[in-house]
Amino acid sequence: MFLKHRVIDPLYDKGITKFAIFCDNVLNFHASPDDDYYAEWAEEVHEEGGWVAIINTRQHVEEEMHDARLQHYVHFGEDYNDILWQAHKPPIVFHILDALVTGRVRRVEG
Repeated sequence: MFLKHRVIDPLYDKGITKFAIFCDNVLNFHASPDDDYYAEWAEEVHEEGGWVAIINTRQHVEEEMHDARLQHYVHFGEDYNDILWQAHKPPIVFHILDALVTGRVRRVEG
């Protein structure tokens, strides 16, 4: 809950409803025992037309997230992996992610 209450909530209070979490160097995922935490976050952002996307997860981390049923609340997985975000300015990365989440594009290559 630290991430949600200490980082996300202050951003949400300022009107930010679309979140990208870059996980290139995340080695494991520690799920909350229940999914209320994720459901609350997803409900808040979806009410405002927002989303949460988790980018570039390693396969075992993606499996841990899937086992925690995170796919019901946030966007992650094959379509959100291998995005070379470092080579682009933040507005470009945002537009790429927004297009993925909204279904305007199916997959980004490279």
